[in-house]
Amino acid sequence: MTVKLIIIAFILSLVISFYFIRLGLRGFFLDDMEGIQKRHYKRTPRSGGIAIALGVFCGGFFLPDAGGMIREFYLIMLGALPIFWGGVIEDYTKKTSPLFRLFLALFATAIVFFVLDVRLSSVKIYLFDYALSFPIISFLFTLFAVSGLANSINIIDGNNGLAGMVSLLILSALLYLTLKFQDFFLFDLCVLTIGALIGFLIWNYPHGLIFLGDSGAYFIGFIIAVISIMLVNSHPQVSPWFPLLICIYPVWETVFSMFRRRILRNKPMTQADALHLHTLIHRRVTREVHFNQNDVITATLRNSMTSVYLWMLALCSIVPAVIFWDNTLILGLFVLAFIVFYLWLYSKIIRFETPRLLRIARR
Repeated sequence: MTVKLIIIAFILSLVISFYFIRLGLRGFFLDDMEGIQKRHYKRTPRSGGIAIALGVFCGGFFLPDAGGMIREFYLIMLGALPIFWGGVIEDYTKKTSPLFRLFLALFATAIVFFVLDVRLSSVKIYLFDYALSFPIISFLFTLFAVSGLANSINIIDGNNGLAGMVSLLILSALLYLTLKFQDFFLFDLCVLTIGALIGFLIWNYPHGLIFLGDSGAYFIGFIIAVISIMLVNSHPQVSPWFPLLICIYPVWETVFSMFRRRILRNKPMTQADALHLHTLIHRRVTREVHFNQNDVITATLRNSMTSVYLWMLALCSIVPAVIFWDNTLILGLFVLAFIVFYLWLYSKIIRFETPRLLRIARR
């Protein structure tokens, strides 16, 4: 059944992505070339998220109906609908406000909170756990965490294969624990999402023939958040710091971006800039690599190579999380270590002092 699910989601996503690539040749769902964060060199369809969502949604028809799995699955899909369609509208019109998309993310979270009892009730810190015992605080904290994680995947969606592969690594870590605890519903949900992601990544990496778009980033981030909360709630042995550590790269990128924009630069937190870590690596690290190719091919290779650096960074937190999944203290120390390492790395690159560990690609 597992092989069947991943193949179905993979093929659906693969074929639908190709269909949108063909439609893109006629001007459908195309990204534009304007914007401070743009690094592609031709107009590209932003509809990869639709292919992924359809692959997951349709693959759900083939889930075993043991214990109401299909019903629970489509209730999660119902919860994902508002945030997904908000992303679709943004991908198509490019005119929706961040506040409107935030509202849809909060609404999506509220659906799964009340319908499926997907809530954060413990972080293994006494005072916080006491506060979370009050339903209203648990509700507000869950809104913040789920909508924040969904947005964080969108924040790192800046290079070919970056958000998609980081999400795949995160889902693989979740898959490992769902298999360990024989939680077959969450396992199948991970399998479906992984299959759909791989189908999309075939076209997205390395050549960037189709982009994830806001719809895909929000949808995947929402699914990751829901699986994480349901896993911790269903299996108390799993520390709530496990999902935080596997997601710390996109989460910290988002938190630091908000701090950088509002505090350091006195700009609105929602105002895009070209100072994300992946942007700096693209502009100041991979530019030093010589490919002996024409400008367009070199630009595409640099775009894709940038993602590899960030995959390695994400693995620095995902690997220890998988090893120490039940040890809150060690997981917390790794969260702190990641933040310190990120800030050190960022400060070095921003000052044009590229660390030796990033110079391996020079030749």
